[in-house]
Amino acid sequence: MGLNTTSVGSWQLAVGSWQLAVGIMLFCIIFCFFVKKKLEKEIYAIIILKMDYFIAFVFGFALGSIPFGYILARVFKKIDIREHGSKNIGTTNVMRICGKPLGIAVFILDAGKGFVPAFLASQCLGINPAIVAGLAALLGHAFTPWLKWKGGKGVATGLGIFIGLAPLPALIAFCAWVVILLIFKWVSVASMSASAVLVISIFLRYRVSPIFFFALVGFLLVVFSHRSNIRHLLRGEERKIGKR
Repeated sequence: MGLNTTSVGSWQLAVGSWQLAVGIMLFCIIFCFFVKKKLEKEIYAIIILKMDYFIAFVFGFALGSIPFGYILARVFKKIDIREHGSKNIGTTNVMRICGKPLGIAVFILDAGKGFVPAFLASQCLGINPAIVAGLAALLGHAFTPWLKWKGGKGVATGLGIFIGLAPLPALIAFCAWVVILLIFKWVSVASMSASAVLVISIFLRYRVSPIFFFALVGFLLVVFSHRSNIRHLLRGEERKIGKR
């Protein structure tokens, strides 16, 4: 039996997104290792600096915008995840509606699309362009153009970004997420709390620095994306993990 129209469309969306991201990544690598070494004059240095940030942003946004939760639910369960449960394309809703294996796959892929641009940019372009790449991936995930600018909440993607930029604070934040989830059973509370722990951990390790301000922006974005969960918590209506 062949794939239906929605499955084919989902695969085309995934392939198209990856082609764009890989194409930009290859251009970035060629630029880093071949072109950049040959441009040494001062006037070109300014252009190179601006190109670094532009490449980092476009690559991060292209990769971050791939809606893995939507694609996997379409391909394997033949449903639009946006019409079920909390209507979110992230790990928690996919796990509730489609099962644990698919939810774990979404978590890994969402984290990966944050890690890859941040880590590659840090290795090829430096820490500041890497921060731009990470921010772009986070924005691409939260406001994906493939789904009319409505995406996920950015927790898994944010974790992947900071694993690439600041592994130790990211590990501390992830451990905090696990502990808080086990205690309170609310994914939203664990996610917002872990984001706050990440900001504190990065401040203690890096003090006031670009990566600290990026973590602060990420925390605000996570809280903003959980505003409906905050309303549910205040009304006592927030669902705990394991409940549909």
